[in-house]
Amino acid sequence: MTTVPGRLQVRELRLGAVGQAGPRAVGGTEVWFVDGESGGVGDGGPLLGVLGPEERRRASEMREAADRATYRAAHVGLRLLVGGVLGVAPAEVAFVREPCPGCGLAHGRPAVVGGSVHFSLSHCERYAMIALSPVRVGADLERIPTGRAADAVVAALHPRERAELRALCAADRGRELARVWTRKEAYLKGLGIGLGRDVGLDYVGTARPAIAGWRLREVAAPEGYFAAVAEEEEPAGIVGLLG
Repeated sequence: MTTVPGRLQVRELRLGAVGQAGPRAVGGTEVWFVDGESGGVGDGGPLLGVLGPEERRRASEMREAADRATYRAAHVGLRLLVGGVLGVAPAEVAFVREPCPGCGLAHGRPAVVGGSVHFSLSHCERYAMIALSPVRVGADLERIPTGRAADAVVAALHPRERAELRALCAADRGRELARVWTRKEAYLKGLGIGLGRDVGLDYVGTARPAIAGWRLREVAAPEGYFAAVAEEEEPAGIVGLLG
C-alpha cells in the first residue's frame, strides 16, 4: 500500500482474497487497481455470480475475451469493495444513476443507493481503477498515447493546454498529454457530466492543476499507463458547470 498526502491510499485488489467482513469506514479517498488477468472472471469464472443482470449483459456483448475479463474484474472488484463498506454481500449492492448536471436525465454519476460512499470506476485494456471516497470523486486510467492519436486529442483541449503540449518535444508529449487528459476526465467524471462537457472548456494544464472546489492528483499506475483522481473539496452544488 502507498499513502500520499491527503490520505489518498493506493492498493492492489486481489479479487479472490477479499473477505466478507464489514461494514468499514472510508476515512479518505482510496484507489484500488485490479488486474483483468488475475483470474476468476473469465467465461464461467467463479466470481461472476456477484454481478447484476445488466453487468453480465454488457460483458457478454464484448467480442474480445480480454475486454470481457477486465470489465468483469472492474465490476466484481467494485461490488466487493462497496459491499465491504456497507457490510452486505457484493451481489446485494444496489447502484443508481444520478441526474446528469447538463440535462437532468438519469445518466449522470453512478452512485450507491443511499449515497453512503462515493465511487468512480475506470478501465483501460488489462487494468481497472476503482476510487472510493467520502466525497464526490472521479477517477481515470489511460494508456499513454503516441503518434497521430495523441495529436488528435491535443487538438480538442483548452487553448493553453494545446500550447503547452505543442511546445514539448515528441518524446515528452505523450506522457504529458496523459497527465492532462486523466486529470481532466477524472474531474468531469467527478462532476457527473463526463465527456458530455466540452473537454476544451476547463484548464488543468501540465503543471500544478487548479480547479475551484476540487483537488486533482496523480496516482502511481502500472507501467505504460497514467492515472488521476479528482476529489471534491466543497459541498455538492458549490461548483458551477459553466464557470
